[in-house]
Formats: sequence, structure tokens, C-alpha cells
Amino acid sequence: MFAVQSAHVQRSAGWAILAYIAVLVSASFLTNGLPALNYRPTDAAVAIDSQRYGLLWGAWLTFPASAFFLWFLVGLRRYLSNGGADQEDMSMLAFASGIVMVAMSLVAATFLVTAAHATPAVFETHALSVIFDAFFFVQGGLGY
Repeated sequence: MFAVQSAHVQRSAGWAILAYIAVLVSASFLTNGLPALNYRPTDAAVAIDSQRYGLLWGAWLTFPASAFFLWFLVGLRRYLSNGGADQEDMSMLAFASGIVMVAMSLVAATFLVTAAHATPAVFETHALSVIFDAFFFVQGGLGY
């Protein structure tokens, strides 16, 4: 019975990574076309404002993508742990690096939502303080 359950868990982890890739590709298409680094700040704010909904959807898709990737990591850790002699270090390394990757993707999503949160008019009048306020608001919301 345990072998059947283990095979099911491993198979579901495989499906989870495929779902992660599908969600990640969708989010990448939604966030395509960010302004270049040589744009003036006001031009960058207008370009971000014109793509606001795509950027927000792309950022929020980070959450299901993170869940699918964590599901894959759990299956990968189980697979590597059952691999035989002295594989425990490899499974912990893969699991820890995946956790770091998920944490960094959530921080990146926070930055993306922050950039899409401020309107160009507010950005012109308050400059970088509005970006700080938006980042603080979004990070607090995502943290809780």
C-alpha cells in the first residue's frame, strides 16, 4: 500500500511542476513589455500604468505558481530521500533552494504590485515616496 501511495505522490508532484510551468508562462506573457531602464521616471510610470491589469494579474499568479512549486518540492524531496544510501543531503539542498526561490519570487511579486499600484499623476507629485508607501502597504498585506 505504501508503494502505491508513494507512486501517487510522485505522480502528483510531476503534475504540479507541469501546472507550475503553465502558470509561470501565463504570468510571463501578462507581464511582458515592461519599460526599459533608460526611460524617464514619468515615462516609465505611464508605461506601467498602461499595462496595470496585466502586471497585477501576473504578480498575483505568483501565489498559485508558488503553491504548485512547493508541492513539487515536497514530492522531489520524498523521491530523493527514498533514493538509497546517503541521499538525505541532496534532498535537503533541493528543498532549501526551492524555498529560497519561492521567497524571492514572492518579493519580486511585491515589487511588481508596488510598481503597478501608483498612478503616474501621484508619482509626478510625490516622486519616490509614493513607491515606498506602496511597497510598505503591499509587503504588509502579503506578509499577513
